[in-house]
Amino acid sequence: MPPAAEGSARASTAVARANRDAAQALIDGLVACGLSEAVICPGARSAPLALAFSACRAARVQTVLDERAAAFVALGAARASGRAAAFVCTSGSALAHAWPAVVEAAQSAIPLLLLSADRPPELQQCGAPQAIDQQRLFAGYARWSFALEAPRPEQPVAWWRNVAAQAWHHAHAAPGGPVHLNVPFREPLWLPDGDAQGPAAAGGQPPATTRLMQGRRQLDPTAIDALVARLRGCVRGAIVCGPVELAAHGGIGGDELPELAAALAALADALGWPLLADAAAPARFGAPRTAHLISHADSVLAAAPARRWLAPELVLHFGRTPTSKAVQGWLEQQAAGRTLLIDEAGQWHDPSRSADTLVAAAPGTLCRTLAARLADPGPPPPGTAAWWQRWARADATASAVLTAHAGEALWEAGVVRELLAALPPRSVLHVASSMPIRDLETFGERGAAALYVSANRGANGIDGTVASAGGLAWALAAGTAPRPAARVVALLGDLALAHDLGGLATAAQLGLDLTLVVLANGGGGIFEYLPIAAHPTAFSAYFLAPQRLALPELCAAVGARWHGVQTRAALAAALQQELQRSGIGVIEVAIDRRDSVERHHRATAAVATAVAALHTESEESP
Repeated sequence: MPPAAEGSARASTAVARANRDAAQALIDGLVACGLSEAVICPGARSAPLALAFSACRAARVQTVLDERAAAFVALGAARASGRAAAFVCTSGSALAHAWPAVVEAAQSAIPLLLLSADRPPELQQCGAPQAIDQQRLFAGYARWSFALEAPRPEQPVAWWRNVAAQAWHHAHAAPGGPVHLNVPFREPLWLPDGDAQGPAAAGGQPPATTRLMQGRRQLDPTAIDALVARLRGCVRGAIVCGPVELAAHGGIGGDELPELAAALAALADALGWPLLADAAAPARFGAPRTAHLISHADSVLAAAPARRWLAPELVLHFGRTPTSKAVQGWLEQQAAGRTLLIDEAGQWHDPSRSADTLVAAAPGTLCRTLAARLADPGPPPPGTAAWWQRWARADATASAVLTAHAGEALWEAGVVRELLAALPPRSVLHVASSMPIRDLETFGERGAAALYVSANRGANGIDGTVASAGGLAWALAAGTAPRPAARVVALLGDLALAHDLGGLATAAQLGLDLTLVVLANGGGGIFEYLPIAAHPTAFSAYFLAPQRLALPELCAAVGARWHGVQTRAALAAALQQELQRSGIGVIEVAIDRRDSVERHHRATAAVATAVAALHTESEESP
């Protein structure tokens, strides 16, 4: 071989080995920090990362063709385990497909690692194919972004492991969220030189990886004293718990979520206050529960007279912005300037700007501390019991009215009731945004089994619903969540399914156990409740957007089972069958959209009338 050719071959080998060693050190560093799952999208430029993961025995790796679905699968896996999962893709527009999942991870504070391969600097800004500005792609949403340099033969691998530790820290430090590492690789990306393993794998000891140790934020004794003084003596108080992200509390099956539910229950019991728990809060369907739980605040507070009758002196607001517009309206109108917002990361979940105090503290620890302090001098002040009874009677009245209106007809109220009755304890219910989460909020009864409710309530989008549920099932099947759950079930509309047919194909490809309950009402039914529904010409084409999904054929194409149901009895039978089977099952529930809208309105009006009658009775009583 001529000297020039021999030198070129040596240089190529050095580049390929530098790529290999850097990628391996980066992945080893992430695994040492706790990474256990990675979703890889096929691509040439990302070959060093893919090969490093393929050689890693400590992380479970799955290939997903669709980058958009892959990112949501990684998001679902992170939600289940409470630890970041990795999304790996090649350069160019591939990374842009992860945008919706990145936005949701940022808004929901879900740790997520995005590892994108890139062209080296000499191929940027010169028209090279698949070369876009990847470094700033997630600006404003990534908790931390780092544009790494192309690997060099003389660069110590410890540097790459340290970058991995920093990325892990930023993804998990409160409030948590997505982190983006952009890694350029020069060619050759890989050479079959017989030296497939890096130096550490060949027998050396890898350098240590910096680890993250992080505690929970707690208030000092003076701040606790001030809170106790404000709470003690308050008669008409309330606790509101909005949606709570599972990943921020240890994922599914761990101790943090039940402990948070128990702490909220203990505080409600110590104060004697109603606990208005969102459908996506652990206090609603989780365990243990409190006797002070209010399940139907959405319906009770829908009418202005009820909001005034149940006006509070003080509100403790945990979790995110409530799903219910009625509850949010009650906070804006009746609790402005009298709301304490509690969030460990100090984030403002207060779109009305009505909170007077932001308390940056771990909610569970704060609840337990306050409950212990408030229970010490004795029972709640006189008048608190009457205040609670006002709420209890309103909630029981709403429950009875909604149960009567659910009836035997197949509309959303009946679907929610049948689904909650069928789910075994410790199931995971992933609920789509738009109407499904609102229907669960309105019609979900407190008597259901202890469940984990999951929802993409950060950005409230309907995209990626199936893939997110698939990520939950994927992580749970591997046992990377703290403890296994009984089943993963998704409740979604036909429009959300149409948005994520790639997610359905991905879930089938992964061989997951997943049940989809699809509310087939012919399009975006939520728009029926907005003023635009009255538009004489544009409503159907531009807002309702009815879909013509041939679900039996689509399910057959991906190897999923399909059930079409038109009665509550048929739904109950299909659920009983599907929840005992492996694989993907799709239950399509035929909903008459116009009939459903009328039933929603009648049920809301009936609750308002019944609660107003309670108010009249209380005023007339001696």
